[in-house]
Amino acid sequence: MQAQTVRAFKATVMAPTRVTVPRTQRVATLRSSRPAQLQSEFLAPVAAIKGLCASFAQMVLGAASRLSQAGRSGLLVECNNKKGLGVTLRGTRRKRARVSGFRARMATPAGRRVLAARRKKCRKTLVPALVPKRKM
Repeated sequence: MQAQTVRAFKATVMAPTRVTVPRTQRVATLRSSRPAQLQSEFLAPVAAIKGLCASFAQMVLGAASRLSQAGRSGLLVECNNKKGLGVTLRGTRRKRARVSGFRARMATPAGRRVLAARRKKCRKTLVPALVPKRKM
């Protein structure tokens, strides 16, 4: 009797152990604690995940509330937070047109003439600044 208690104590001190419950007892406890519609063994992990998400959200909101109490003006919540076009590694056509001078060419009659001439010659790039420079 004394040896068993020592083993159990060592197991809890060294590492967390998983207690295995015989299948018949586990099903019996599930049936007693849940309604008749929810008699599934797969619901236990789902409940654990929901608890984890709730605790994570609580941790984040707790940290945010501590920041707001420390002198911040309010809580800033950003939904669908995405990087702007200027921050992306590979720019889109819109971003390159904005940066490269395409819009500057379109703004003046002389610039529009240059673009028309390059289109007439079937140039692959209308504005040479669109082509990224190679690193040597």
